[in-house]
Amino acid sequence: MMIGFLPKALWHMAKHGKYKSTLKNRFGLDLPKRKENKGKTIWIHAVSVGETNAIEPLFKKIKQTYPDVQIFISSTTETGNSEAKRILPNADGYFFLPLDFSWLMKRAVKQLRPDLLLLSESDYWYQMARSVRKKSGKVAIINGKISLDSMERFCKFSLFTKNLFEQIDQLFLQSDRQLVRFLKMGIDPGKLRVIGNLKLDKEPLSLAAEEIALLKKEVGIQAKDRVIVIGSTHEPEEELLLSSLKPLWKEIPECKILLVPRHPERFSHVAKVVEKNGLKSISYSNAKNKTGKEEVILIDQMGLLKHCFLLSEIAIIGGSFIPDVGGHNVFEPILHGIPVIFGPHMQSQLDIAEQILSHKAGLQLPITDLSKKVLYLLQNSYEIEKLKQQGKSLISASKGSLERVFESLKLELG
Repeated sequence: MMIGFLPKALWHMAKHGKYKSTLKNRFGLDLPKRKENKGKTIWIHAVSVGETNAIEPLFKKIKQTYPDVQIFISSTTETGNSEAKRILPNADGYFFLPLDFSWLMKRAVKQLRPDLLLLSESDYWYQMARSVRKKSGKVAIINGKISLDSMERFCKFSLFTKNLFEQIDQLFLQSDRQLVRFLKMGIDPGKLRVIGNLKLDKEPLSLAAEEIALLKKEVGIQAKDRVIVIGSTHEPEEELLLSSLKPLWKEIPECKILLVPRHPERFSHVAKVVEKNGLKSISYSNAKNKTGKEEVILIDQMGLLKHCFLLSEIAIIGGSFIPDVGGHNVFEPILHGIPVIFGPHMQSQLDIAEQILSHKAGLQLPITDLSKKVLYLLQNSYEIEKLKQQGKSLISASKGSLERVFESLKLELG
């Protein structure tokens, strides 16, 4: 599986300069080492930003309850590594996942000697899990899920699938839909447990009114402004969304958009897209030169999406208006008190999308309907308030997955 990563890594290295600083880790070098005379050791692997956010509640719960436990975080992407350092600042070490070859994983396991390996969501590595099990460690999937396409591929290679999942002791799954998929793959039912989605147990960012006022002043948001955040966008969603929303300014001139692309290497390209659309704009990094008349504020710094939710009335989440991404965490805006709009392509986040739609806490729209619906909401604030109240109901109904998975892991942690 990891062999497929090599050509992709080389391409990104040539185009964006990515992965150069991570090569030592990829080949099992400069890895952190388990400290002696401390508690048990946990190795958590989270591919990128979404998976890292999913493990945050469990990480904090473990650290709070078992302060002597050592926790090491591996990532596949640079953005995932940066996010881990930002939201999990008291981990015992951070590194990039070595290639899934037996000799490299043996080296990593020798360094860390994990008592427990936790894999977040849908990243399953045979040599990684096998090496941990050979050294008497346990392996569990947390927030487990698998896409329909991946399930069908696993079903075609049943011998490999059997060998892979024999290395995993427990799979804590997001939903009954996921349970059905793993059962179709022939996974031992005794290993499977539906616990819900850990992302729904996250605590929202909390800022004082003075801090919010300071942020608004920093980016030039005034009391009269109607603010929309567009977050986690991919190529070419910025072009699609901005073109679709252009009619808003004819009806509501005080409209402002906070635009937050998913990947930092695209910031300069997105700035050109905004300029091409003829919209008055400024980048967050250049906010000191604002006029207050900007229509789009490009957030060109990682880690500020949650802050933008607190400044906005409506969130539009990308990765869902193009077919090849499959959506992102559309629950997060609701957690921060604003309704969410997302596109038709949510195949990687079906369970969250269905929960939101069943509670009428957000809207799923084709891009052709976006401008008309956003305008309607901004002109009818009571509709925004209704969505907010239904979002609160969803939050109350969604809690509990953290306690369920934590109780199941207690024996391994104590």
